[in-house]
Amino acid sequence: MKKKGGVLITSFGMVTSERINLQEMRYDIVVVDEGHKAKNINTELRRNLVALRVKGHKVLLSGTPL
Repeated sequence: MKKKGGVLITSFGMVTSERINLQEMRYDIVVVDEGHKAKNINTELRRNLVALRVKGHKVLLSGTPL
């Protein structure tokens, strides 16, 4: 996966707790549940999402209006 990329489907908690492991890999697409928690640009979650190496798209799923 480090060389070929792939799809990451995860939650905000996993992005935060597994930050170091997730940042080592490259992804084609990242899908994150509970994306409303990334609304504030000054949060740790937002910084962790920005740090992911994504070639394609980052998709945030949320039931809360952004």
